[in-house]
Amino acid sequence: MGSGGAIIGSGGAIIGSGGIGSGGDLTSGGSGGDDGLGGDGSGGDDGLGGDDGLGGDDGSGGEDGAGGSGGSSGGSGGTGGSDGTGGTGGGCAEDPFPTLEVDARDDDNPWGVNDFDDVLFDDGCGTVEVEATWPHEAGYADADPSEANQEQVHFTASTPYTDDLTGKQINLTVTLLDDGRGPNATNGGYNVYFGAQDSDFSEKASAWQDGELYGAGSTVTISYVIPDAGGGWDPADVIRLIVRVESKYWSGPTFDYDTSVLELSELTVTDVIP
Repeated sequence: MGSGGAIIGSGGAIIGSGGIGSGGDLTSGGSGGDDGLGGDGSGGDDGLGGDDGLGGDDGSGGEDGAGGSGGSSGGSGGTGGSDGTGGTGGGCAEDPFPTLEVDARDDDNPWGVNDFDDVLFDDGCGTVEVEATWPHEAGYADADPSEANQEQVHFTASTPYTDDLTGKQINLTVTLLDDGRGPNATNGGYNVYFGAQDSDFSEKASAWQDGELYGAGSTVTISYVIPDAGGGWDPADVIRLIVRVESKYWSGPTFDYDTSVLELSELTVTDVIP
């Protein structure tokens, strides 16, 4: 296994080459209108109040009905108030997080070694939660099945993106909500890579050191400056942004990966920030 450089894919699919991340020690880780008023004279029917307003906040009620004139024959009933106007419902003030999909696992090509796709997305207000169930498959040695407790494995999520990234920087904040460690774990963590692919599936992405996460509650913001064109890579011809998450593994500790939950937020594309 490589030693955690940037992932550079070539050819018709993703080539993940994230290396073994160096592991640190485990860290603690309206109300309705009032009824209308009847006339003063005898025999007038009471006016009917307005119905409650529909919607978020209570609508304002209608005005009280005007009473009828008094007299020997009784005034007419007052006119009921108008319906209240419904309030504006609450909502999210943040822009929605871009829609993600997970790459299907590939058991046929070398670039699909140790990948998996047991991943669910749950959209929030300007965020998305990514729930991954890490694989434990027999026959993982020297073959495509994966065993997260014995080797580094990964999944890749992506969102379409076709604007020119020349001279741009991509930014993403990642928070580990649940580290997914089972009861036997003495260590564990994740490397998060953030990058882009062009129409030839050439890939440029951040280094594993820029996206290390250990322990629930840990967070990292990755800011990756898109490289200039060269070597088959063309930032003016990108087709998607990618987020790749890889389990950490190295000799010594006991790893016990179960189901982890990450939160992705604040995905932006900006000019390069000096």
